[in-house]
Amino acid sequence: SIDPLVDLVSEDMARVNAAILARTGSDVTMIPEVANHLIASGGKRLRPMLTLAMAQLAGYAGDGHIKLSASVEFMHTA
Repeated sequence: SIDPLVDLVSEDMARVNAAILARTGSDVTMIPEVANHLIASGGKRLRPMLTLAMAQLAGYAGDGHIKLSASVEFMHTA
């Protein structure tokens, strides 16, 4: 079960979701739809969770891990 991982990064994942939504405003209808699908799909999104967990493991205290996790999710989706 990945429940311990989900619990560990849940607060940061909320920030990643907000970052994804904030970066996807566009006049092209498809772009916000894809972002909403990413957030609402309910998938595990293991890649950004692992990125966040590694930041915690390394003792990282900045905000860069949020942007990096969002970009990992964008690259995976692309």
